[in-house]
Amino acid sequence: MLLAKEKVVIIYKEKVNYPFSKARVYFNAISGLVIFLISAYLLIVYSTLVLLTFYLIFSAIVSFGSFKLKLHLLYKMQKAELETFEEETGKSQKWLIILVAIALGIVLLLPVVSTLFLDPTIWFIIFSGFVTGMSFSEVLLYLQVRSA
Repeated sequence: MLLAKEKVVIIYKEKVNYPFSKARVYFNAISGLVIFLISAYLLIVYSTLVLLTFYLIFSAIVSFGSFKLKLHLLYKMQKAELETFEEETGKSQKWLIILVAIALGIVLLLPVVSTLFLDPTIWFIIFSGFVTGMSFSEVLLYLQVRSA
């Protein structure tokens, strides 16, 4: 088990470049902060501290999970640029992109469908927590790549 962790660390020690502009990082930082402040204010004023705590925990989980996923994909993307792929690998990559697009479509439809089944406060917490977590994960990714 220790060997698996060491391999992951060695893979992630490679130097990578941030592929996007700093404007994207600034936009995510500002939008994440604004959504966080508005959501926290609304939950403090109109709801309980338990729901605020749930929002903070959910935002942290989404932020950490999407940060790890983005970091992993960034290393895979830059590693793929250095290697040449055979035709079969290209076909499997196309299917992977199609599956990711389908999953993204389902995730984008979930807020609309969830309004039918969930309490509006819970729906608000999930939706704003997801947006906040995704925005902050981009900032974390930029800081991690920059410090490496």
